[in-house]
Amino acid sequence: SKTSKTFIQSKEEVKASYVGKLLIEGTVFDQSAAGEEFTFLVDTKQVITGWDEAFFFFLKGDKAIILIPSRLAYGTRGAGGGVIPPNAPLLFEVEVK
Repeated sequence: SKTSKTFIQSKEEVKASYVGKLLIEGTVFDQSAAGEEFTFLVDTKQVITGWDEAFFFFLKGDKAIILIPSRLAYGTRGAGGGVIPPNAPLLFEVEVK
C-alpha cells in the first residue's frame, strides 16, 4: 500500500539542518553544526515567523531555499549584536530531516 506524505503540522517537532545568510550581502550569519540538526516545534514562536510559516509547506526530506522579508525575521531591531542589521531580508538553505 502507498503511504501518503503529509505536510508538517502545527506544534509538530521538526529537525532541520540549515545555513542562514543575509540576502543582500550573502554573509553567513548562522548555520547548524555539521552532522547535527536544529530541533524546534513549528508554530510555537520558538523561531522567527518566516520559519514558522515556511515549514508548513515542507515534507520530511525536503530541501529548500527560504527567502524571508525583514518583517517576518528580526525587523527593525536586527539581531546578534549587529550581525543581522535592522531591516535585513534573510535567505536560509534548509533540509528537513
